[in-house]
Amino acid sequence: MSSSAPTARQPGVVRTVAVVATLAVLVAGGAGYAVGRTTAAPPADTTASTTGDAGAAETPEPGSVEAIAAQLAEQQAAERADLAADLSAAGQEAYDRLMPVLAEVSTVLPVGGGAGAAAEEADVDRWLEEVAAARAALEAVPDGTSEHTVTRAAFLGAVDLLDATLRELRSGDAGTAGSRRDAAVELWLAGAAQLDTLMIGSSGRHVHLFLTPDGDPDSIPSEFAPLDHGSEEQEGDGHDDHGDHD
Repeated sequence: MSSSAPTARQPGVVRTVAVVATLAVLVAGGAGYAVGRTTAAPPADTTASTTGDAGAAETPEPGSVEAIAAQLAEQQAAERADLAADLSAAGQEAYDRLMPVLAEVSTVLPVGGGAGAAAEEADVDRWLEEVAAARAALEAVPDGTSEHTVTRAAFLGAVDLLDATLRELRSGDAGTAGSRRDAAVELWLAGAAQLDTLMIGSSGRHVHLFLTPDGDPDSIPSEFAPLDHGSEEQEGDGHDDHGDHD
């Protein structure tokens, strides 16, 4: 009895399936590594030297596991860099809006306590508009890796706390407004430190967007303060001792 004819391979395999299958081959080990190779093909000559300096890394063969893995790593690194740059730009816009608001709010809610000037409703409404614009800039940044998502969430949480602070001021009952403002700044600082780490990892640059309760850039701790407050630093211009800040 004759056996049925083998099923012909279908051309045009979807790229994503090929990538997943190839990575599965890599995990499977030696046996799986032979998938896709003809049994008659001789083993690669690993003793052959490459052209150029001795010890130089060989270029992976196109379509090999190594080549696909390298391509995936390169694509992922580029995506992370793009996400970090987008988040940095949105954070910069939000920073530029929030620092002046904090400076004006500090005349109503002095840092450290004490009595301040009465809050004018028109001023509070204007501050709320700036805070809303800062939130819109941050919301426009898409979710990315867990690190990007956590950083963005910290910024958004800080903006929401500041919004609650202003609404409390407008209501005339500022009992907890000062502590809310300070909590908003602390949460923003956590996000800003994480953003700095992300930018160092993706581009080698520091990005210092550290808010202060009084909106005064000079009150930023010296270990955080960039040469140009709130702006991006070129590689080598910033501080390198950020290891103890999460």
